[in-house]
Amino acid sequence: MESEQRGRGRPSVPDAVVRRNIVEAAQRLLSSGGAAAMTMESVAAEAGIAKKTLYRFASDRAALIGLLVGSWIEPIFPGFEAGPEDEEAPAALTRFLGDIARAVLGPDAVGLYRMLASVADLRARFLPAYNENGIERSRAELARWLTRKDETGELRLPVPAERAADLILSAVIAEPLRQIVLGEIEPLPGSDIAPRIADAVRLVTHGRTGTPTA
Repeated sequence: MESEQRGRGRPSVPDAVVRRNIVEAAQRLLSSGGAAAMTMESVAAEAGIAKKTLYRFASDRAALIGLLVGSWIEPIFPGFEAGPEDEEAPAALTRFLGDIARAVLGPDAVGLYRMLASVADLRARFLPAYNENGIERSRAELARWLTRKDETGELRLPVPAERAADLILSAVIAEPLRQIVLGEIEPLPGSDIAPRIADAVRLVTHGRTGTPTA
């Protein structure tokens, strides 16, 4: 996307800044007034942009949810691949899972999930965008990484990478999220899921060779 064009004599605003302003505006409106407050008109006004500019980034309210969730998740992926050169697979996987957990099990993310999951209409309209841009995107990225590590011999997966990614994230994210929503444990950082992450990593790296073959 190109930068947002301003009136004559006013500098344009980079798309990254406009996107951040939209995400922050949507989060404020959701926090203060719930999903009903997060209309396209109110987000545009809160972000200080024209409505037509907002539509360049999000076509509807579901896309706004996706944009918001993506803002929590997307910054994690480049760091997953760009860890220390000598970082071994178990350490990289532990770091990645910790980053994902902090992104989606914190108060804001859990609050949004609870809001969308608790009302049938919101669940039908917006939860698919939440899942697509959150857990499903994370699962796909993790599966790709596991596939590469399995191909180089750094890991020996006992099941296909897609299944391994699904099982890992079910243990590390889905189950703690269920417990948080039910009030059994606190959102992060009020709960410690490091032992759960360590166990998941231990299961999937049990057969690693420690020496890449390629």
